[in-house]
Amino acid sequence: MKKNKTIFITGGASGIGASTVKYFFQKGWNVSFVDIDKSKAKCLLKSLGTPSEISYFFADVRDLQTLVQAVDNTIKTYGTIDTVFSNAGIHHSADILSTSSEMWEEMIDINLKGMFHTIKATLPHLIHNNQGTIVLMGSDQSLIGKKHSFAYGATKGAIGQLTKSLALDFAQNNIRVNCVCPATIDTPLSKKALQHYADNCCEGNMEKVMVLEASEFPMGRIGQPEEVAKVVYFLSSDSASYITGTLLPIDGGYTAQ
Repeated sequence: MKKNKTIFITGGASGIGASTVKYFFQKGWNVSFVDIDKSKAKCLLKSLGTPSEISYFFADVRDLQTLVQAVDNTIKTYGTIDTVFSNAGIHHSADILSTSSEMWEEMIDINLKGMFHTIKATLPHLIHNNQGTIVLMGSDQSLIGKKHSFAYGATKGAIGQLTKSLALDFAQNNIRVNCVCPATIDTPLSKKALQHYADNCCEGNMEKVMVLEASEFPMGRIGQPEEVAKVVYFLSSDSASYITGTLLPIDGGYTAQ
């Protein structure tokens, strides 16, 4: 019997990461995910019945060694890694004058250095196998600019360039690298950002802000986490065998305006 493929996911305990864990599991893949939130990770596993096809390992993407250990444990458990989804990230709303040095460094450490560490820990295994796929978590801000998003936009713009460089460097190893670029998705991360906006501009009226946010998109709504997970799955599948170096919007038409 053919062995299931395996995906390694960072930031897999909630939001888009958790939806991706669930979706790949439903499609018959082995899933190994890491997150710094042990409580959320355990809740996710419990909700899925703690199947042997899903493994959680604690890791902080800012710490290369914990990621290397998680990758090694994944290889021991499932034998290989076929796809890497570098998903972990944070968001802050601020222009440059409101961005503290601490905020800037945190954004770089998690969104960029964390992605660097994830790729450093996993890529040698893909090279050894002479095949594999990497999907990076970008944003609509990998493609466009937005107000009050100085540090976050900087990291997501950089991730777009990382995608292209990696795709070119490792095409010879039969490794494809692509970037998903979601706009507003219904996740705890986006709700935190929208609540910040509501508190500052709409007297805390989150319902009003959600209506306003939905109206920004030609499709008239914000996205759902599973809609991103499905694109990650497509990019990881043989159906996308001739796609590499792309930045793929998942934004209800937002960046087409």
